[in-house]
Amino acid sequence: MLATISQRIRRYRTRLLMRSALSGGPLYRLLSRNAGDRFDNRAEGWDQMVGEHEYKWFDPLDAALDHIAPSLQPELVLDVGGGTGRAAYHIARRYPGAHVAVIDLAPRMLEFGKQRGRRENLPGISFVAGDSTGLPVTSSSADLAFILNAPVNPPEMARVLKPGGLVVLAFTYGHHTPMYLDEETARQALGRSGFVSIEAGTRGEGSWVAGVLGYVDS
Repeated sequence: MLATISQRIRRYRTRLLMRSALSGGPLYRLLSRNAGDRFDNRAEGWDQMVGEHEYKWFDPLDAALDHIAPSLQPELVLDVGGGTGRAAYHIARRYPGAHVAVIDLAPRMLEFGKQRGRRENLPGISFVAGDSTGLPVTSSSADLAFILNAPVNPPEMARVLKPGGLVVLAFTYGHHTPMYLDEETARQALGRSGFVSIEAGTRGEGSWVAGVLGYVDS
């Protein structure tokens, strides 16, 4: 009984984190600081867990890219909230000509990803400390930004993407994913930040929502 109550509290806190990230502000900063501390202490275990589920972990992300932009050849890709970089290494293999940057607020997660990349001779990617509501990235510089099971701030995605750039929100286990946004909320949030051609879909247990940053008439 106590375990069930604890799980419900954690899920509520996580969903609140996701909602608060949409606009940023004091509540998000408080919740994200606590989340960063938790993930910092789980770097090795988290990386191992994702590796064990890799056969389906990236399904919704790949599904979105296959559907929305099968011929995309990005130069700069951002993995926002990417932790140890499992998804970034996956994407670097898909786009060998791109530079992929992992941005996360948990330093130990980033360091573990760097070490794993060196040990396993994985594709070169960069790891940068940062938060989804204030990315350390030049405005209008990225071709693709994706969020896999992590908080998203659509205005910041719109700032860092080039006009015509693609954002993908992907959730490995659909609505069962702890860090999850429902399709309607995601569509509305992206639309308010200037994204157009918003689509959504599923693959296996996962779900995704994606949009293209609209062009502004000069």
